[in-house]
Amino acid sequence: ILDRRYRMVLDDKGKEYLNFIMTGVNQMTALLTDLLQYSEVKRLKEEDLKWVNLNDLMLSIQNSLNTKIQESNGRLIFNDLPMIYSNTFQIAQLFKNLISNGLKFQRKDDTPIIEVSGKHCGDFWEFKVTDNGIGIDKSYHDKIFEMFRRLHKQTDYEGTGMGLTICKQIMEQHGGEISIESKIEKGTTFIFTFPEKIIQ
Repeated sequence: ILDRRYRMVLDDKGKEYLNFIMTGVNQMTALLTDLLQYSEVKRLKEEDLKWVNLNDLMLSIQNSLNTKIQESNGRLIFNDLPMIYSNTFQIAQLFKNLISNGLKFQRKDDTPIIEVSGKHCGDFWEFKVTDNGIGIDKSYHDKIFEMFRRLHKQTDYEGTGMGLTICKQIMEQHGGEISIESKIEKGTTFIFTFPEKIIQ
């Protein structure tokens, strides 16, 4: 209301203070949303699980991220993904978080390319989400799944530091694991697995 009704009558210093307030409110809203999502993940029950067609899910995620993809001239590549027995909302959240990161953590003027793949490996299925972004230094690979862990300034890349924590929690609730392979300026691959017993 302050922004809508009174910005026009504020001097430069007043507008600067108002921008601080707006930024703080937006960051807090995003943080509370992520904290609620994190708490919901821990409540996964057997009745919440069903067969999920990942190809259909990818099309839905692509549609929901269409604005970001178009703005960055990015590409999302996927094909022949299996069905998994899981919670649709949580698995969508997992893939969407990782794909969003691939779109966000890019060098200026680069075209984001995110590829999602899956293959059968022994007694489990392995999925990968690979991007061509700025990469993550090896010294942080064991830390990025910690709650509120951020590797960049808020002014450089927005976020709450909760996205990867939520991804890890989702995998643990589904009996799987998630890990990372990455090099600075060479892109990042997130690898996660589902036990074969819950996959068709």
